[in-house]
Amino acid sequence: MIQAPNPHNFQECNAIKCTEKVRKNAFMCNAHWFKLPDRLRALMFKASRGRSINSELPKEVTKEYCIAASKCIRYIAQDEGITLAGDEPKLVFYEHREFTKKPMR
Repeated sequence: MIQAPNPHNFQECNAIKCTEKVRKNAFMCNAHWFKLPDRLRALMFKASRGRSINSELPKEVTKEYCIAASKCIRYIAQDEGITLAGDEPKLVFYEHREFTKKPMR
């Protein structure tokens, strides 16, 4: 018997104006993720330190991760010709938050 995917295991892609649903362990949909240059994808992997890249784990989000996420979101917005006001929820989530005291292990 094939089970339907649990809708609670999905979130929206972090790219501005993208409503594509992705698994919670993905930062962006494939279309946006592969638009990022290798250096930014590597920055996200380094910042996540081997854990899944997941914007829904606030206890595990570090300053390094937020900086990397912000750079990726801004890169895609610029690539798509989107002018950012700075108050977009997907951007504010990473640029205006308190950081954990301990780095991820």
